[in-house]
Amino acid sequence: MSDWSVDPDGFNESVIGEFRASGGVVHGELAHMHLLLLTTTNVRRGRRRTTPLAYHRRGERYVVIASNGGATAHPRWFRNLERDPNVTVEVGAESFPAKARILDGAERDAVFAAFVARAPAAGAFQEKAGRRIPVIELVRLVGSPDRAARSVQHAQRKRRGSRRDDDAALFQVAKPALDE
Repeated sequence: MSDWSVDPDGFNESVIGEFRASGGVVHGELAHMHLLLLTTTNVRRGRRRTTPLAYHRRGERYVVIASNGGATAHPRWFRNLERDPNVTVEVGAESFPAKARILDGAERDAVFAAFVARAPAAGAFQEKAGRRIPVIELVRLVGSPDRAARSVQHAQRKRRGSRRDDDAALFQVAKPALDE
């Protein structure tokens, strides 16, 4: 794996390659994190861009933050999803279309606080950035697994001792209905 501080794009490409080759498992410094791959589309050029991101669960949804490592500017993938919220999410060996929803107000603040409680580095990124770090909820679209399939997936996670179920408890804030 290349060094993020020297070559961020090379680092991301090596993480993406390892993630896809091993069904969502990444070793090294990122081994302890829940990672997903988010693919956005650059509206101007029509190119798809994939970015590895840490996530937490909020019920059936995934939550990511656009911290950009604490940089003063939003990351490119965030600018892309502002223009086109239709994205592709890869978690483990599964890939599915989703719609990105940028959280705001009290909802954003509550979810960000829960994110920081689980991943304190997010709070440090907020202080360093000097900007309000966006919080994005990724909502599964067409092809959502039915309830029986989700029950099987839940049982499999329980057997593996996954922390993902714990994440849902962190995000117990009122969720408005979404147009899907």
